[in-house]
Amino acid sequence: MYSIVSGFLLYALTAIRALPFTQDSADEQKNNFSPIHLFIARGTTEPPGDGMMHSLAQRIIADLGSERADREAIDYPATGLGEYTAYMDSVRKGSEAIALQVTNYASRCPTSKLVLLGYSQCAQIIGDALCGTELTSASLGGSASDPSEGPTSTSDTSIILIYLLVSAIVLYGDPSFRTGEPYDKGTSTSSGSRPPGSCQFYAPLIRSYYDTKDAFCASGQSDIVHTGYFIRYNSDAANFVNSLVT
Repeated sequence: MYSIVSGFLLYALTAIRALPFTQDSADEQKNNFSPIHLFIARGTTEPPGDGMMHSLAQRIIADLGSERADREAIDYPATGLGEYTAYMDSVRKGSEAIALQVTNYASRCPTSKLVLLGYSQCAQIIGDALCGTELTSASLGGSASDPSEGPTSTSDTSIILIYLLVSAIVLYGDPSFRTGEPYDKGTSTSSGSRPPGSCQFYAPLIRSYYDTKDAFCASGQSDIVHTGYFIRYNSDAANFVNSLVT
C-alpha cells in the first residue's frame, strides 16, 4: 500500500507528465534535456558505448527527429559468460546503473519520456531493474506475489519516477526471457529464468524479441540468430516505440 507522501508524489508527477510541450520544455531542451530520451544498453563484451543497439536508436531518433530525441549509454561492465560470478556481478551492476541513470535524468527533467533499449545481457539487466529477479524478488515494477500492484517501495522516490516516466522498453535476445508473456515477440518457445508475470505491470510498454536457435537465450547453437535481431526487428521495434512516445 502506498504512503500518503508517495501517493501525492504519484499524483503530482502524473500531472506534470500530462502537461503539453511549452516554452519551459523548450528551454529544458536547450539545457541538454530532450522531450524523448533513450537509454541504450549494450550486450555482453561489447565495448563501452551504444553497442549494436545503436542501429535501433538511430532509427528511432531519425523517425522522431533529433530535435525531439537524444540518447545515452548505460555505463556497466558487460562482462562475458566465462565466469558465472563475474557475469552475475555485471548484471547486478548494470541493473543499479540503469536505476541510477534513469533516476538522475528523470529528476532533472521530469517532463521527458524515457525509452529503454537493451540487447543480450543488458536486456536482462533492464528486466531485472524493472521487474526483479528470481533470486531477489526485488522489483521496481511490482512484487513477486502480486506483480500487477505496481511499485512496492514507499521510501524510494526513484522507483516512482521510473514507474511514471518510462514510456517504452525494447529487449533483444534477453537470456532471462519468459515465454507466454503478452509482450513476447519472435519465434522461441523456451524460457529463461525470469519469474512468470514479474513484468506484468510494465507489459504494455515492453516488446521483447527472442528467436529459436539463439545460442544465448533459447538454448540454441546459433550466434547468427543472436546477433541478427537488429536486421529482423528494428523496423517493428522502432514503430512500437514511436507509437508510445508520440
